[in-house]
Amino acid sequence: MKHITPFTPVTLDPRTAGRTLQVSHGLHSILTMPGSTQKESHGVPVPANPERFHPMSSVLSREGFNSGVHSWDIEVGDTDNWTTGVAVHSISRQIAFEACPEAGLWCICLRNGEYLALTTPSHTLNLEGSRHLTRIHVKLNWDEGWLDFKNADTNGSIFTFRHRFEERVYPYFESISTSGILSLVAQKVSVSLDHDYMEDAAITNEVQATKSNSAATDITTAPTNSEMSESREGGEEKKEKKSQKSTMKSQFVKRKPTAARVKTSENKSDVKKQTSKNRFSDNYHISLFRAMKLTNKETSKEK
Repeated sequence: MKHITPFTPVTLDPRTAGRTLQVSHGLHSILTMPGSTQKESHGVPVPANPERFHPMSSVLSREGFNSGVHSWDIEVGDTDNWTTGVAVHSISRQIAFEACPEAGLWCICLRNGEYLALTTPSHTLNLEGSRHLTRIHVKLNWDEGWLDFKNADTNGSIFTFRHRFEERVYPYFESISTSGILSLVAQKVSVSLDHDYMEDAAITNEVQATKSNSAATDITTAPTNSEMSESREGGEEKKEKKSQKSTMKSQFVKRKPTAARVKTSENKSDVKKQTSKNRFSDNYHISLFRAMKLTNKETSKEK
């Protein structure tokens, strides 16, 4: 499944993509259209909806965050001009802007071969001996108010913004590179069951097994229809050899009361008894039928 549907914590929103950008079908990468630049107005023919950036070659993610901790990885590869970070939802879409905290963006970028933190003024980044970034790890803690960038290959720190966020922010991506693709990196997913869940599952299985055993016992001990039929036929053959008086006496034989059933709750504190009513046994009905049959025969003989 991870090869068919790779998991990325954020996906791109094509409704916001500038006209010079092409978003992949999987919504996880962008590239600049050949022959298009940020200053040119033509590009991919797309609807001029209010969410779309123009003339900026930018795109937002579909997921926005206004609480919690979130992280994602970006692969910049050979892209020579890119910007990434987070932006507020109320950012201007239809005018050109400079990426900075005052405009509602907290980003780092690569411009003219130089890595910058887009503060006011911008700050040149020290990559701790690394001359080129290929993968960037971004981590947002909205509640505590910081946004951290790291080198995903070396885990080295790049830059950390500190700001008290007051509205929902969205991962932000911009590319005016003439080569290379900027893409989100798929992450590994692991599924585990906690101890409480395993205990609940074990209890459920035990209860189901108990019910199954109980049902099997009831089916095994319960008499079948054929057995009942055979016992009735055998009873009729024996009673044909008896006299009418013995047959008439047997009609008053009653079935013994069944034993009271006891239901015990889980804590064994509540005990309820069920009483059963006296019912005539099968022998009674068979004997009565035989007596009526004999009586009818004697009456017919007398006539």
